[in-house]
Amino acid sequence: MDILAFTKVISRRSLLKGAPLAAATAVSLGCLTPGEAAEQQPKLSQALSKYQGTPKNGQQCSNCSHFVAPASCAIVVDPVVPQGWCQFYVAKP
Repeated sequence: MDILAFTKVISRRSLLKGAPLAAATAVSLGCLTPGEAAEQQPKLSQALSKYQGTPKNGQQCSNCSHFVAPASCAIVVDPVVPQGWCQFYVAKP
């Protein structure tokens, strides 16, 4: 496949949107320790993460696997509130 065909299949935006998910998957699979992942992947801005200070459809930061009490997140720039929400919400197991 030539490079032009590849760029038509995967846009830069979709590639960048998937980067945090790829980092989180690597951590969950044990490829990286959480500290190594944090060093390699800078936190995303609240605007880029679509962070809001209120829950959405019953989802909120305190129930997310990325949330670090009392007011931090593994992938979104601090501060975050336990009642907040962003597009990278992943329910705790």
